[in-house]
Amino acid sequence: MTEVGWELAAWAAGAVALLALLAVPVACWATLHGPALASRLAVAAAAARRDDAAARLGDQDDLVQTLVVATYALQLGDHDRARDAVDGALRRSRDTLDRLLAEAGRPALTGTGTPAAAGGGGRRHG
Repeated sequence: MTEVGWELAAWAAGAVALLALLAVPVACWATLHGPALASRLAVAAAAARRDDAAARLGDQDDLVQTLVVATYALQLGDHDRARDAVDGALRRSRDTLDRLLAEAGRPALTGTGTPAAAGGGGRRHG
């Protein structure tokens, strides 16, 4: 082996030794602080899940309240207000479903009209 080869080998051995020496304090730090970091991450993930669940419950409550308005409007004979409330509830429901599908990596629902407008399930008078 030439002198340059020996120098290169010595340099490589020194670099490996330096990395090994640096790995020891990093491993010690990870051993001491790893459980605390994992605990913090778990708490943050749980909080994010709670916030997400609260937001979804709020969306569901808004939908139910809109349907309650529609029910009261029907009982009072205000069919226009009832229709508007049902249309709003359908729109909110569709938006929620589209968002859930997008989060799951699936395409959004097709058709943006109400079921009656799309020819599916609406009552026909006449």
